[in-house]
Amino acid sequence: LIEDYPRNKQLHKRFDRPHQYPTQGYNYNKMTQTPPDTIIEIKVDSDQFAQSIPSYHVVLFDDNDHTYEYVVEMLTKLLSHSRSAAWHMAQEVDRRGRSIVYTTNKEQAEFKRSQIHSYGADWRLPRSKGSMSAAVEKAD
Repeated sequence: LIEDYPRNKQLHKRFDRPHQYPTQGYNYNKMTQTPPDTIIEIKVDSDQFAQSIPSYHVVLFDDNDHTYEYVVEMLTKLLSHSRSAAWHMAQEVDRRGRSIVYTTNKEQAEFKRSQIHSYGADWRLPRSKGSMSAAVEKAD
């Protein structure tokens, strides 16, 4: 050990970064660094942050190939609306030709639209061949 000491001291001077030290004959415990004393804390107002994320609507379009029961069933299963709210949306789709059924961020809105498109035909009507139409629109 006494013979290796001068050699280790020379290696210590020759290498200036911890990752450059050779693995033999060096005590790595001396190289550990203490974390900085300064902690940076960032405070974010969650309401303000939520308002900064753009909102998008999922819009359901009317057609004559789906029943009110189908629309209510789909909205309660996919979007977790109550039966009452889903019924009012089904009436709005029938009356106006479209209804905003969900508002969220863009990724979630696109996901909900794809769920509506893949929900399938209305088994109550033989002429129903597929799902209802829906679109994603930027909320103003």
